[in-house]
Amino acid sequence: MTSKALLTLVLAACASVARPSEPADTLELTDLCDPVSTLTYHVRLQASRNKPLAFDVFWNRTDSIHYRRARIEASPVAEADGTGRNVCTYTLIRRDGADEIVETTGEGLFTYATDRNNGFSAVLNVDSSGASLACGGASPEIDIDIEFDNETPGALGISRQRKTGVISNTIISKHRKPITRSAFETEKDIAAHIAASVDRLEALWSYLDRNTEPKHAVLADEYRIATIADGAGGYDIVLLDGPWQNGTVPPLHVKGKLLRTPFIDHFDLEWIDAHGNSLTHDTSADFELDGAVLKLNFPLLKSTVRFRRQTASR
Repeated sequence: MTSKALLTLVLAACASVARPSEPADTLELTDLCDPVSTLTYHVRLQASRNKPLAFDVFWNRTDSIHYRRARIEASPVAEADGTGRNVCTYTLIRRDGADEIVETTGEGLFTYATDRNNGFSAVLNVDSSGASLACGGASPEIDIDIEFDNETPGALGISRQRKTGVISNTIISKHRKPITRSAFETEKDIAAHIAASVDRLEALWSYLDRNTEPKHAVLADEYRIATIADGAGGYDIVLLDGPWQNGTVPPLHVKGKLLRTPFIDHFDLEWIDAHGNSLTHDTSADFELDGAVLKLNFPLLKSTVRFRRQTASR
């Protein structure tokens, strides 16, 4: 090999080593642990004047093959149209095993702020009305409806290129107790337990009537429930199967608790509403008409709901 050829080879090798590679994506997650009542997750990233911004927002991530994510791409500042608007495209993706599934794609227009510190935000919101992801530069202008599992929120976070600057990354959340399942596999198991019980307050109950203030409380379904002794002088209120709507508590799970007091047939009440919130302040329950009727009292909501005893066959 000639010295000229050797020099050419060495220079080529040096150029290969010196060429900067694209930074690898970095995944930053926060585990939410407990079920979520409300959540706001706001991430704001630095936007380039000449290069597009691309990143992913993750939620309900329980492991590397179970998650939801949104792939978001925002055009650079310099590509604004004549009205100062830029384009954002998004893809909603779900993974529940081996493969990712694209659920929907879309795009929208947004405006960057006029200051030199151009940023782009994604804001994930969860409340009693549902969940959404809002995106934009100067303000959240693109609204995307998403599905969010409040009961198993998993981890939340972003994936971005390491060179992409983070302006802010904030989580504000309100958590609640997990919904617990009863010890029974079927409603027949509950009925058999009650039929063999000597506790007069263990019973099956069907909806009787209500006295509610619509602006404070709405009874979504005509509930059927069971009261099962908890071993501590109180009772679990177990929701039974039926024509349920989109409530938080599934059938055969604990909808509430009766906590004993010094008074006969009078209990303090813990109740889980349709959004998973626990109602405990000034709530109570009474067994009336020698145990034939169970009345739930919600005085702060100006509401009562009554149930009538059903016969549990052996």
